[in-house]
Amino acid sequence: MTIGNALFAELNIQSFRGLRGEISDLQGRIASGTQDPRASADPLRFVRLSAATEQQDTLGRYADNLRLAGDRLDHADTVLAEANQIAQRLGEIALRSATDSTGDDFRSALAAEVEQLRAALIDVANATDGGGESLFAGLSGVRAPFRESAEGHVAYHGDAAVQRLRTSETRSLQTGVSGAEAFLGVERADGQVGSVFDIVDDLAASIGAHPGARESAFAAEGGLRLSLDPDAGSGPTRLTVEGPDGRAEVAAGAPGALVAAINAATGQTGVTASVASGTSIDLTGAGTVSVSRIVQEGARGTGPAAEAVALDAGTPVGAPEALRPLRHDKQAQMDAVDTLQNHFADLRSKVGALGAAAESQGRTVENRQVMIREAVAGLEDLDVAAAITDLRTRLVTLQAAQQSFVKVSGLSLFDYLR
Repeated sequence: MTIGNALFAELNIQSFRGLRGEISDLQGRIASGTQDPRASADPLRFVRLSAATEQQDTLGRYADNLRLAGDRLDHADTVLAEANQIAQRLGEIALRSATDSTGDDFRSALAAEVEQLRAALIDVANATDGGGESLFAGLSGVRAPFRESAEGHVAYHGDAAVQRLRTSETRSLQTGVSGAEAFLGVERADGQVGSVFDIVDDLAASIGAHPGARESAFAAEGGLRLSLDPDAGSGPTRLTVEGPDGRAEVAAGAPGALVAAINAATGQTGVTASVASGTSIDLTGAGTVSVSRIVQEGARGTGPAAEAVALDAGTPVGAPEALRPLRHDKQAQMDAVDTLQNHFADLRSKVGALGAAAESQGRTVENRQVMIREAVAGLEDLDVAAAITDLRTRLVTLQAAQQSFVKVSGLSLFDYLR
């Protein structure tokens, strides 16, 4: 095959251009200190590097999730600490209001402070994290999950779910507690399950409501008439009946059903009951008859639970006396607020345990990130000494090829004739 001068020059120029490109690429990799990232350069290394890089990105996401979880848990702990301080102050108020020497003016001041603490507790329940997301709304996305209705009752508009974030291939971490767990489902003074705000409302009502009423008990020799408020609650009435033979706790809805429940326990108490009129029932026995610990499920407000009056041969004697519901009883209120303090303390312990788990998992992820960075570096980093040797070899090759080309290009037929 005959090669002309033009084709010979073109082929050599292309060869020089390829060598210069390889030299330039090698110089760039020496400057950056990294290997050739192309799969064609080393297919096995490329596969291993891709897997390591993907793992590195995954660990980065886990680390970000752990930082977010730690932030939310820190905020939750701070907020619950504030809630616990409010509960402690409520406990002090409950103790002061239970003292008989507390005057009406001071009781009014205590009731006003309870209202202020209630408002502060609503603000606590609607607290947000560093990103402005509600801490206690669950997964609902509601910014203010606890709102006060026109009737003055605090309702929850979030859900019972708890946000969780993936922190490893097999584990997800809870980033707090739900609003339902934190502020709902707390046992009230009367044994019913309600919200934190129900307990505060009961305390406010017990301080300022019907100061002339007995606590929650009434006793009379021979019998008494008990008049219930039909609008006080949405559920059955529960009370303790005591007679000459003992006591029993009964519960029923309508007065007729309550009478039947009391009569069913006559053998235990020695007390019999009958419907007097409307919502009034008569309780009689051969000795002292008493009623106490009245609970009307679903009841709210400051009104008395019932009125009671002594009976003499079936006829009321004297003026009726108002009875406090159990949830307004002094001792019951102190117990309820004490339960509230324990509730928030337990929540802080739970959040603290979650925070410790986040820190521990964070250290594990950091250690894994160090290992994966070393693996990536081993696959990406260039052997600079070997690359410089290769560069020198290529430069020498290019220089020799160029010199040969110049020398061959300078020859002609006359050189051979000589």
